[in-house]
Amino acid sequence: MVADSETVICDEIFYTTKIEGSHTTRKRTQEIHDGSKLDYADYTSEKMVQNAFQATKYLNILGNKVNKNNI
Repeated sequence: MVADSETVICDEIFYTTKIEGSHTTRKRTQEIHDGSKLDYADYTSEKMVQNAFQATKYLNILGNKVNKNNI
């Protein structure tokens, strides 16, 4: 059982974006999740994290209705 789904999502996005090449920390990933403005000195990495959160939210809204037309 997952005790804190928000932490699990933040960790998943942190590790996924790190694999893809972002320069972020777990703390900064959480801050972006919480709505912090992006740091333009590291815009590419921060935008990658923000996009991952937006994609996760979109997929959660769709639920089991994911198909090739809405991805």
